[in-house]
Amino acid sequence: MITVTHLRLGPHCPTALTLQDGPSDRLRSLAAKVLSPPEHDLWHSFGQHKKQREWLAGRLAAKIALRRQMPRLGPLRTLSLLPREGRSGPVAGPQGWQVSLAHSGAYALAACARHPLGVDIETRTTFRPEILPYFLSTTERDLLGQLPPNDPRLPVLWAVKEAVLKTRLARSLAEISDIFWTGWGHGCRIAVRDARLPCLTAFGGIWRGTAVAVASAHIRTEARA
Repeated sequence: MITVTHLRLGPHCPTALTLQDGPSDRLRSLAAKVLSPPEHDLWHSFGQHKKQREWLAGRLAAKIALRRQMPRLGPLRTLSLLPREGRSGPVAGPQGWQVSLAHSGAYALAACARHPLGVDIETRTTFRPEILPYFLSTTERDLLGQLPPNDPRLPVLWAVKEAVLKTRLARSLAEISDIFWTGWGHGCRIAVRDARLPCLTAFGGIWRGTAVAVASAHIRTEARA
C-alpha cells in the first residue's frame, strides 16, 4: 500500500511516497498511527476519501523526511504539521525546520531544511496552449519554442515554479507569474529567477512519470540585518 523512495535532485534528497488507494478502514487505521490529534481532526473534516488520502500521504512523507534529519524523533503521531494559517497552505515545521510537502493523486513529495525550501509534484502530463501564458511569460515561451502539449518539460517547469512559491511561503498560485525560467542547467538543475529570493537554486525531473521539483534559497547575511 505504501512505498517510500528518497530521490536525488542535485544536492537535495526529498522523500517521495506512494500511497495506493484502499478501503476506508485501512486509511483510518493508518491515520490513527501517523496523525497527531489536531492533525486527525483536520484530516477528518475534509470528508472526501480522495482528499483524505492525499493529505495523509503528504503528512506521512513529511514526517519520514523529518525523521531522516532527526533520528530521535518520537512516534509520528506525536508531531503536528499543521498549516501556518487556516486549513491549508505552508506548514509550520518543528524546532526551526522549514517543511515543504506536496501531493498529487497517489503520490506525495516532502523535504525539510534549516533554510527556505519548497517541493512540488505534478502528475498532469498535458498542458493546453491556453494554460501556458498563466505560468510562462512571452519571453519564456519564445525561448522554449513550439512544444507539444504533452512535452515533459512543461510539467517540470510548473513543478519548479510551484516549488519556488513554496520556498517563499506563498499562499497564492497567482504569484507564479513572478518567477522566470532562464534556461536548463547541468544535470537536473533548472535556472530560475525570483526577485524575492536572490540566492535561489532549483532542480527538477521526472519520477515514475510525474514531474518533481525542489527549490531552496540561502538568505544572505546582509538581507537578514
